Amino acid sequence: MLDIADAADGRDSRVDECQRRLVDFGSRVAEVCGVRKV
Repeated sequence: MLDIADAADGRDSRVDECQRRLVDFGSRVAEVCGVRKV
């Protein structure tokens, strides 16, 4: 059976990676649209 802490750590790291990619994608879209995040 999976250790809950290990499972949570794995999920968190995947979520963090997803969020980093999403933020990077969002910043690129903002640049293309001529919008700058403050």
